[in-house]
Amino acid sequence: MFALLGAGLRGAGALAVSAAVAAGGPGAEAQSSPQIARSVSAALGAQGRLMWVDGTANLVRNVTRDGKSVTIDYTTTREGVQDVVRHCKAAHVNTLVIDVKPLSGQTLYASKVAPRMREWKGHKVPDFDVLAAFVEEGHKAGMQVDASINVLSEGHKYFSVGPAYEHPEWQSIVYTVDRGLISPQTGQRMSVRVPGEPSDPAAPALLADESSILGSDPTSGMVGLESVDSKGGTVNGSSVPGKQLNIVLDGDNRCVGLVDSALLGDDPLIAPEGGHLVPATRDQDIAWCAANAQPGAVLNFDLRTSRTPVAQAPSEKVACFVNALNPDARRHELDIVRELATNYDIDGLVLDRCRFGNLYNDFSDRSREAFAQFLRQKHAPRGIHQWPQDIFEFPKSPNGKMKTGPLYKP
Repeated sequence: MFALLGAGLRGAGALAVSAAVAAGGPGAEAQSSPQIARSVSAALGAQGRLMWVDGTANLVRNVTRDGKSVTIDYTTTREGVQDVVRHCKAAHVNTLVIDVKPLSGQTLYASKVAPRMREWKGHKVPDFDVLAAFVEEGHKAGMQVDASINVLSEGHKYFSVGPAYEHPEWQSIVYTVDRGLISPQTGQRMSVRVPGEPSDPAAPALLADESSILGSDPTSGMVGLESVDSKGGTVNGSSVPGKQLNIVLDGDNRCVGLVDSALLGDDPLIAPEGGHLVPATRDQDIAWCAANAQPGAVLNFDLRTSRTPVAQAPSEKVACFVNALNPDARRHELDIVRELATNYDIDGLVLDRCRFGNLYNDFSDRSREAFAQFLRQKHAPRGIHQWPQDIFEFPKSPNGKMKTGPLYKP
């Protein structure tokens, strides 16, 4: 039986459990759903013990030969596939989920629709049908074999490869924000970012007053530190003079100090109440701080927003998503699904990333028109007047909350 699954896999046992609970079956009130699921699935022999085989992470492996580390092809060889199946069988895995269309949109099977993956991180990928080999070897071992595809990811931004780069008109459009710290005296601007917003991750973080910066002394006894992307997190500094300068702003955006992390020692640097810390490590940002963040200077914040193709949006780190509303992109994805279901004896198809990238995607003109048409069909009294502000706006203050628009639906 062929099954079409989303990224969350659910077995036959879960379906049987739902029916039993809905019918008020024995123990439906006394047992929680997880307990019932385990009991019924065990009784039916329907327990899923899955191994997901990542596409790119398993292309090669390092082995030691004659005392030297050697890189060899792995899942792109019959021997490698047999080795995976053998180990999974020994571990009582009964289902293999084979990733055959990674984030790049290139395939690890004999596709006539999508481009084959020929190279990964400088390593040539053999012309080997990974999916066909896993289906054959997995079925011989009595295992279920599902194919997994990253549906709407059609490019890898680290390497600028994939159909999304060949067809830039397919790309999702990202609603991005660029906050700036400006010196009124010089007019010079430095981009900063609020953790969690879709902005340039390389820009200095604007840390709120719950945050602190530590010196580099490993004997300070502080453990379990949060990352810079966590509100109220703690950030490590640098013991090398001039490598990290930290602007200290009070609640009125007045610079009360410019502190080199190398001077902190055992004492943490804590933002004033209602103020901010801005740690700068890039050369251009350190230079800006030295020229514009003198103690006593009042600095201003500004806000710029844009709609940017995903390949150029710095906030989207790896996956280059396409817009499912583009008819050519949609046809491409459906052709891949049809090809896999027709040409391979797979037991299921897992649709991963069958979605928009996140809340900030997709804000293209195409999506606006589709949304406007939807509103007209629903006889909505209000159309779209501002895009994307009718959905939501970024707060003008870096401490503010997102402002939802009249057409925002949580």
